[in-house]
Amino acid sequence: VYASCHGGLIQRMVHGEQSVIWHYALQYKVQAGMIIVDESVIICGYKGDAQGCKNCGIVESMGLNLSSTKWSTELRGPIKSAPIEMNGQVWVVAGSELFMLDSLNGTIDSSVQLPSQTESRPVKTRYGCTPCVVYAFKSWDIGVAIVDVQGILRTAFSQDIVSPIYADLLDLDSSRIVAFDILGYMHDLNMDTFKISSTKVSNSPIVGGAIVMVGKSIVFGSHDGFIRCVSLSSFQHQLWQFDAKTVVSTAPLALTDTRCLVCTAGGDVIVLQGEKEIWRTKLNGEIWSSSVSLGSDNDVIVVGARDSNVHLFVHF
Repeated sequence: VYASCHGGLIQRMVHGEQSVIWHYALQYKVQAGMIIVDESVIICGYKGDAQGCKNCGIVESMGLNLSSTKWSTELRGPIKSAPIEMNGQVWVVAGSELFMLDSLNGTIDSSVQLPSQTESRPVKTRYGCTPCVVYAFKSWDIGVAIVDVQGILRTAFSQDIVSPIYADLLDLDSSRIVAFDILGYMHDLNMDTFKISSTKVSNSPIVGGAIVMVGKSIVFGSHDGFIRCVSLSSFQHQLWQFDAKTVVSTAPLALTDTRCLVCTAGGDVIVLQGEKEIWRTKLNGEIWSSSVSLGSDNDVIVVGARDSNVHLFVHF
């Protein structure tokens, strides 16, 4: 398990040894997620004043044991969304510019100017037969955009996408991408027609993303504290809801075909069987990052909290 904190500390832990194997203090802030590419950990962040610094974005490639840096590249603008691997390159957005870096040495192969800044995790898919990456933006009246491997930018708009998108994008089946905005809309992007249909599903912001359960429903949380489940075939059809009684700003985690785990800003870790709560514990810190699971049976859950700890739960 690799974990990073906003202050710039990155840790590598091994389940079963119950200890931090290695930690490394970075010289910059980390807000974006990490990825593994070619036996390397790719870490992104920013240093200095994120508003006024001209070269404040940092992309760093480290060995899996975190004991050595393979390369480090500075970019124009802060990096607040996760990088993504694409055809031997690391694609990363700094400010509102997309940079394609060589994954082996960090050199900039090319760049594309985007409509705005982004903080949500992008997804890889295809536009026709061409591999591409979908991005959503945190500015008003922008929508979403795709960039293909040739660096060609295309934007898609909906009359309902008027508010920023912070939640991670959801890839349904490579032909449909779902985005959630802070006005409570779900936006369904059809990659075949490049058209968007929008449905109001919440009266409060959705910033944490969602999961698909058994290929039939979508589960997500919002700032009003409710976990909602809607039908995959009709977003207007709500199947159930659960009141967590505090802000939910992370994506749920699927444990089985019918169970999911939810974390809240109040430090609650809750397991749901449908809308029924079957297990709960409380941490001594807010939870703002999504949890992950280990093992083929998802029986080890890792949760990071603002109590400066990474928590492991076993045998769900």
